[in-house]
Amino acid sequence: MNIKSQRVFTTLVVVCSFSFLITTVQFAHARAPEVGVQPQPQFRPRFTHQFRIDPDDQEDYMTGETPEGDQKYIKPQQNGDGYESDGSEFSDFEASEERWENSVTPEDGCFEILPYWTWVGTVKPVLNWGYRSDAGANPLCAVANGATAEFTIAGEKKVVTAHKDRDIWRADSPLDGCETRDLGAELIEYQITGMPAPARVVMPPCAKSKEVQFTFLADTQKAPWIAEVFSNILAKLPSQFVLHGGDHVQTGGNRGMWRQFFRAMRPMLGNQAIVSAIGNHDYRDSGKQARNYSEFFDVEPDKAFYVVEAGPVRLFVLNSNFYLKRIDIEEQVKWLESALAVPAQWKIVAFHHPPFSNGIGHLPLPFLSKEHLKIRTYLLPLFEQMGVDLVLNGHTHLFERARNNGIEFMTTGAAGGRMGPFGRRNSKVFFSAQKRTAFWLSADDRHLEVQVLGQSGEVVDTWVKAKSIFSRDVSLPFSIAPGR
Repeated sequence: MNIKSQRVFTTLVVVCSFSFLITTVQFAHARAPEVGVQPQPQFRPRFTHQFRIDPDDQEDYMTGETPEGDQKYIKPQQNGDGYESDGSEFSDFEASEERWENSVTPEDGCFEILPYWTWVGTVKPVLNWGYRSDAGANPLCAVANGATAEFTIAGEKKVVTAHKDRDIWRADSPLDGCETRDLGAELIEYQITGMPAPARVVMPPCAKSKEVQFTFLADTQKAPWIAEVFSNILAKLPSQFVLHGGDHVQTGGNRGMWRQFFRAMRPMLGNQAIVSAIGNHDYRDSGKQARNYSEFFDVEPDKAFYVVEAGPVRLFVLNSNFYLKRIDIEEQVKWLESALAVPAQWKIVAFHHPPFSNGIGHLPLPFLSKEHLKIRTYLLPLFEQMGVDLVLNGHTHLFERARNNGIEFMTTGAAGGRMGPFGRRNSKVFFSAQKRTAFWLSADDRHLEVQVLGQSGEVVDTWVKAKSIFSRDVSLPFSIAPGR
């Protein structure tokens, strides 16, 4: 055996041994679940025909051949915390990623990317949109000589000339949240070239706002139909903006997936701004500069850390993609030290990778990249010194709660990605569940509250913190209630 063959053989042995070890850990965990971690029902699909299931995607869709040899796509139906199939076929874009990539529909009119609002490191929110490549042939679009945005604020109209950045058009709001409210308005009406009718957007808060409400979700990724469910739920809540914790799509370099993300999030992003943290999947097949993410959110990834002034809350958004040297942690720490020093009633930090988790998803990267160790080493001491109240994360595809030195850590369950597995025990984590969730947050000068919502809009957990009088947790009883 030559040297090259020996190396190949050695690599295979190592990979097989590692896979056996992980399988053993998962099996042992399944046999004896840790305290506070509820065993989940096994996935048991029902079929009208026998199908060959792709285990990697079993929770998003199942594919196989019927006895007649036809391809069928089976959409799972929710059954408790697991999913089952009733045998119904996919006939829409969910059927395959190929259809994701060619997903512009007649209902989109002039737009490849439907209009959406961002509030990413800017004082004023920004209106963004993308035209179809054939928009010029449609007289209703009329973008040959540029595009404009017309805003109506407290009865006064303002027309803004849009500017183009690659394939995305942008128009800054004429006023920020405080200026709008000084005129007695919280909503502004807008209409851009190619929109058949005007729409309205809730203006985000500003530093002098007395209270704030916003929503949080993450890991929308592979199943836009699930993201759309959460989008419809959250759009009905009183909220001034939505915070996304990263992994907006499965493959950041796939533009079709971004189109589906913006369509799925349309119930929210057409009438409130998104505050975004970048996740590891947002980089995938998109280079170190995460080209599509950078274009859609108008921020370079190495500068994707910023603070949002939201009334009594100072919200710090970070880029935690430290592996492969995608982001320089030292620069971020230096900025954060200065930003956290500014007094605030509530300090909330949001980024993709949680420092504490019971999950072992995303193998083998968590063991190679060790973001959680860098976060504990570089960021947690700052959080503790500077009085951070709450940390929001995604990534593990589990709903988890942890506590360390007076700081609450809350990780939201995947709003589209497949659920993550358990397999390791962290002493800081007091609850883990394979449950899809999103959060609704409310804050004033005395109270900070987080309500955890399930996929049917039910409240599954609540955390409340009050200052000046007491500081305590409140959890509502539900089927997978955290242990105390």
